[in-house]
Amino acid sequence: MELAEDNVEAVERYVQWLYSRDFKISPVGNTQCTNARYLELIRLYVLADKFNIPLLKNHIMGLLFETIKLPNGAFRDLISQDLDIRPPVSVLRLIYTNTPKGSPVRKFIAAVFVWHASVIRYEEEACWGKMSEIPDFTIDIAINLAKRVNNRVDPLKDIMSFMEPIPKTEIADGLTEPVKSPSACLQVLASV
Repeated sequence: MELAEDNVEAVERYVQWLYSRDFKISPVGNTQCTNARYLELIRLYVLADKFNIPLLKNHIMGLLFETIKLPNGAFRDLISQDLDIRPPVSVLRLIYTNTPKGSPVRKFIAAVFVWHASVIRYEEEACWGKMSEIPDFTIDIAINLAKRVNNRVDPLKDIMSFMEPIPKTEIADGLTEPVKSPSACLQVLASV
């Protein structure tokens, strides 16, 4: 199996996840740590999407939710005096360059911007720069804004709306459990 074009750290996190169903990522802390966390998660999401691993993609979606939520379960403001948790343009570009239209991570990021960013932020020149660089992001924002006006229901209230169904074959193959040995890990990698 060739992984030459994939990010080395993402592959390492994938192998870590195969063994333990978890992996290490940067914490939500200052803006720089949070940006690193987004980048780590999205690189791994792109890898999981490439090899169609819905369990891993769903795990990553859960971690993305944790990034935007406070310990008490309330959503963070995307921008506060001490922390900007908006994904940087590099992350948006990575998402929109490497995932298909309608993917859960695209829907999630657009929903985050629409439901948890100040409207004033859309008037900033930096925001328009992001939107003009990534036209599909702009389309997703417009769709979410229309939904917000019509429905007034925050889609981020239900994490399950961003999860992918797990195929029965994946459950039957035992991929819901951590891989126990290096040879088993290689078998899983070879089967992908």
